[in-house]
Amino acid sequence: MLMSDSEQRRTAGAHKIGGRCAAATASILAAWLSTPIGVEAAVPGRPPDVNQCLSIAQYGARTDGSDATGAIQNTIQAAKSIAARCVRIPSGTYNITRIVIDGGVKMIGSGDASVLYARDPNNRQVKLDGANAGIYALKLLTYGNQRTNEDEAVWIEEGASNWVVHNVTIDGGNGPGIITYGARDGRITANRVYNTRSDSIHISGGAHHIYIAGNKVRNSGDDCIAVVTYAYHPVNTYQVLIENNDVADQPWGRGISVVGGENVTIRRNKITRSSDAGIYIAAESSWATRGVRNVVVQDNTIDRSPQAHPEHGQTSILVYSDNNFWTENVLLTGNKITNAVNGPLRVEPHNTRNIACSANTYNGWGVTHGLCTGNASSIGGTTVTSALLGGGTVGLPK
Repeated sequence: MLMSDSEQRRTAGAHKIGGRCAAATASILAAWLSTPIGVEAAVPGRPPDVNQCLSIAQYGARTDGSDATGAIQNTIQAAKSIAARCVRIPSGTYNITRIVIDGGVKMIGSGDASVLYARDPNNRQVKLDGANAGIYALKLLTYGNQRTNEDEAVWIEEGASNWVVHNVTIDGGNGPGIITYGARDGRITANRVYNTRSDSIHISGGAHHIYIAGNKVRNSGDDCIAVVTYAYHPVNTYQVLIENNDVADQPWGRGISVVGGENVTIRRNKITRSSDAGIYIAAESSWATRGVRNVVVQDNTIDRSPQAHPEHGQTSILVYSDNNFWTENVLLTGNKITNAVNGPLRVEPHNTRNIACSANTYNGWGVTHGLCTGNASSIGGTTVTSALLGGGTVGLPK
């Protein structure tokens, strides 16, 4: 869980190649790019022919250690004037600071061979802004030294729409890996997020209609995947589908959390050795969050969670509220929990209502809770599907 420095300021101020060879090469590259770690049917917005994209090398970006930020930004600007509206990052390591991808431009690399490297973890960000921006098949690298909650790898700007972050490796950073406050209609799919100092994937500020699937998260500085709404936001973050993600091994925080949010489904995820709860559904006083409503937690596997901090007392699945907002209409069903040092699941009585449980198991045996007898028929979760933006289902990463 986090609140960015920019959000804190807002709160304080206003609650604030040629011929056949070329065709063959393009075909091979397109096929390679279509098989990231998650199994998928389609990737919305991805440039169909990378040879139509403008190369950053054409605009002066070099791999000699010089700063390529200006050259990359100039390429993005030029790409707004071509039909393909895309920028290509060739193989190599390019030094950057802060980049804005807007005007419907897509940025695409050659997988982890295309590296955008930030020397200074306190001065780096790739921002997606406006409609139809996207980033695909490259690596964002830095070495974090302290938690700042800013200096994100990928920031999706408030109001951005129809955006995609797909098959990107994020390694290191002082702030979050992928974050948005208030964007809508977006996909975060088949990414690898490692070694952040803050949340790895963070959706907040009334963001809505988001598909998060097929991502692999390791060594997150806080929650691996978080849906959050702070009390000063006028509406909850809502309509989020979180499925087929593999998250594990962070020193602090929870595997997947909804801390202020509604109409959320968390299903078929693999959560291993989370620091605290594997799945955490809550309204928190410590972070002044809003309540939770209409959340389905289904068919997840949770093992050895909590791991790093069992002394905090959290169970593998924890549902509660410790402020004046309600956590209500939550369905826990078909979840397989193993090796839970503090027990498999708990529902706290304060400001929780209509919490339903069915077919959950602990070490192979059926398990429930005395406060988990609600009416499941009134709990539907999100209406978002994997077909968002014309895409398909992204499966668990390999």
